[in-house]
Amino acid sequence: MKKVLLLLMFIPVLAFTQPKEVISAFRVFPVPGKALEFKKALIAHVAKFHTTERKWRIFEVMTGPDAGAFHFVEGPGSWEAWEKSPQITDLHTSDWDKTVEVFISKTTSSGYSTYQAGMSTAKQTDYADNIILTHMYIKPGKIDKAWDIIEKMKKGWELSNQSMAVYSASFSGEPQIITSRRLKGGLKELDGKSSDFVDNFRKANGPDSWASFSNNYEDTFERRWSEMLMLRTDLSSK
Repeated sequence: MKKVLLLLMFIPVLAFTQPKEVISAFRVFPVPGKALEFKKALIAHVAKFHTTERKWRIFEVMTGPDAGAFHFVEGPGSWEAWEKSPQITDLHTSDWDKTVEVFISKTTSSGYSTYQAGMSTAKQTDYADNIILTHMYIKPGKIDKAWDIIEKMKKGWELSNQSMAVYSASFSGEPQIITSRRLKGGLKELDGKSSDFVDNFRKANGPDSWASFSNNYEDTFERRWSEMLMLRTDLSSK
């Protein structure tokens, strides 16, 4: 009986400590020529509705095909926390539609991603103001090979002191692995580092590993692309 009571005492704790590994993200593109109006309206909206449970980290996309977009990140949380999170109110929706949406030309890339601790060299919440996202789309039937490749890359990241958080797209479109390189020291971390990673990859995985890696990568991923993002603290939740 005592064991049963002890177990019951811990049930709320176990529920409370479910891993917070899921983030939600979406992107918007301001109407051309209305960037200032968009930012002003967004700051006001965030101050009204996103200072408690539903906080936003907002990035500006600086390079790549989505340059000029704004990337919104909410979380991390558990799936249960997402299910039980406060619902978006009509007042919130009305404010967004009337004050922010009017300055948006399109919204894209809405979905969930799950943090992969075992494949990462950075903790989930070890944030940086400048990040590089790389999107890798997996060919059908190649998911196991994809994670084998990421595992080998992790060894190279570790030797190169690269702070990398790895995510997998969750029920949100094509199978995708996303790496987020956190530039803790700023953009200067990018100076002369590409060759260092290749050398460290070989040190970690064997002298002939890079050639094998290149062949396996082509066979495993359909396509990939990278982009640089900058945190906009002036727009994000306080």
